[in-house]
Amino acid sequence: MNDVPIMLQWFMTHPLSGAAVVFGGAMVAVTVYTYLHDYKMFADGGQAPDKSDQVR
Repeated sequence: MNDVPIMLQWFMTHPLSGAAVVFGGAMVAVTVYTYLHDYKMFADGGQAPDKSDQVR
């Protein structure tokens, strides 16, 4: 648990870099969630949504 103060100090002294790390982590989380969601949907025999009935 000694690393937490070091990490907080780094985030306080490098706010833009810290924001980039947090934003990058969020992007990775969304990408992994989307991949797993689509994999589960297609593995269960689901079909891609039919978009032919959408109005342009």
